[in-house]
Amino acid sequence: MVIAVFGLTLVTPVFAKQERKEAREAFKTSLTQTREEYKQKLAQIKDERKKVLLEKFNEQVAELNARRTSEMAKNLEQITTVLNRFLAKGSVSDVGAAKLAIEEAKQAVSAQAAKVYVISISDESKLREDANKVKSQLQSDLKAVQEKVKAARMAVYEVVKGGI
Repeated sequence: MVIAVFGLTLVTPVFAKQERKEAREAFKTSLTQTREEYKQKLAQIKDERKKVLLEKFNEQVAELNARRTSEMAKNLEQITTVLNRFLAKGSVSDVGAAKLAIEEAKQAVSAQAAKVYVISISDESKLREDANKVKSQLQSDLKAVQEKVKAARMAVYEVVKGGI
């Protein structure tokens, strides 16, 4: 059952749940395929030191992504707590924009946490360049998510500042 309202498509929860499950399965299969390709290309590298460094780099990138996204999620929980405490005091103002900003930031953080960064090995002589591409991609993705968290914090700040 699909309902079209003002150009937006609303899907019943049953279909939405099934679509999320299918998307999750597709993501898992693509992730395992990407990891297998990476392992195959890594096996082709002759220098053991480079293999160890690449494996360590991949682990560090994954740890950094997990650490930063958990920090951002914790910050969003604190921001939500501040907004809820402010609303509990009875100072009701327009909080729709703040709640929307928090929700968008939470979605961005969870999407970033789900991302997996794998070096696409093109040639043994270009490993540094390949690793730097992954590093810069991670940095730009984390910066974009951090900006959404900042926007949520500022939206809550404006609500609190306007209600005092």
